[in-house]
Amino acid sequence: MTMPWFGARELADHAFIDRLQRHRREFLDSDSLEAAAAQLAGDDFRGTRRFLRQVCRWGGYYGIAVRVAASNPDDDIRNAFSCAHEKLERDDPVAALRAINRLRGLGRPAFASKFLRFMRPQSAAILDSVISRATGFRLNVQGYANLLQACHGAAAHLAGVGVLCPIRPNGQWYVADIEAALYADIIGLES
Repeated sequence: MTMPWFGARELADHAFIDRLQRHRREFLDSDSLEAAAAQLAGDDFRGTRRFLRQVCRWGGYYGIAVRVAASNPDDDIRNAFSCAHEKLERDDPVAALRAINRLRGLGRPAFASKFLRFMRPQSAAILDSVISRATGFRLNVQGYANLLQACHGAAAHLAGVGVLCPIRPNGQWYVADIEAALYADIIGLES
């Protein structure tokens, strides 16, 4: 049986659903943050500071939101998120990462990628130190591109072998779901 590879790590086909469900139980606000990101885009990014705080709280480092807010004018924060959204709408999460990385005080790419994950879970994932250490994908733009490629490959593989995602329309695996399952597996989230 072929298993999806993530750099130096693999995950068996049958484990993806279980690990994704474990991740969703541990990180309960994922759905609400995806909805908040969609609303943010619909409101022309007027609530960007609030979204910044919500995602940083979800990621366990609220202080990053404080640091980013203190280091960047409101217009720069709003413009960075708007530009990133534009890139995500063109299905270019690597360019979106570069856009949001312009903010001072933001963890690059770890926290920058968290925002992208909620803004476009279909095509964006989170590359943090946990994923980087386990996979060998470096914490930079190229490492992010490598993670995305691996997640897209895993999603296509799972679709090809008939493993359906239990939380998405038509059983489609989003890149963020693949990464969430991988993360849950790496840290050993319990059932």
